[in-house]
Amino acid sequence: MADPYFHQRNQIDILLETVEVWKILLLKRQTIDHMVLQRTKLGFIITGGLNLKANNRLISCTSIDTQLERFWVMVEQLEREENLSGEDKRCEELFSRDCKRSENGRLIVSLPKREIISLGNLKQGAEQRFYNMENKLNKNENMKKHYTQFMQEYENLNHMTEVNKDEMTDNGFYLPHHPVLKQDSMTTKLRVVFDGSFKSSNGLSINDNLLMGPNIQNELLDIIIRFRTYPYVLTADLGMMYR
Repeated sequence: MADPYFHQRNQIDILLETVEVWKILLLKRQTIDHMVLQRTKLGFIITGGLNLKANNRLISCTSIDTQLERFWVMVEQLEREENLSGEDKRCEELFSRDCKRSENGRLIVSLPKREIISLGNLKQGAEQRFYNMENKLNKNENMKKHYTQFMQEYENLNHMTEVNKDEMTDNGFYLPHHPVLKQDSMTTKLRVVFDGSFKSSNGLSINDNLLMGPNIQNELLDIIIRFRTYPYVLTADLGMMYR
């Protein structure tokens, strides 16, 4: 039955309707009207023709060309419509204006402040949180050891510099911090959380004064399509992302 000369042009011997093809291929099948139903692991596959004699039915069909065109327009559309809010536009403007590279190649980006909120006093509350944490660390030598190592690494990487007491003012930005210890972690046993939601004397936090910015993550559809393009999938994480 198979054509041994399929690669050569020749006359077509016979054209079979889809339903007839499935009748030949499928020994166990269900037929309803002009349709053939075959159960698979993904559910029923349904094929068949149109009952042109059924004048009481209204049938609407969309061509496969139209469906494919809609699909690829959605996938390959490079310019997407961005409905950015006023704050999102402001955040992108600040990033474009303030982002720069230092002499050693590091990127420097300023915090995108709203410039409409006046923070109260953060120093007093941050100091109190620090003293409480210090007492807690003195009672747990293991946690104190990991916490000290973290802070030392933070300073060695120039992610923070020491400030003299005479340079400290009540109007500065002070971030309370505390350790979170996870003994079952395979990478970082201890991580330090900087509490940007800590409320100042007037009930506002540093986070209240920062713009979030638009969502710049890749669309889920784009990621799924890439899964079909290459034989291997790799995932990665950025170390020290939020420093």
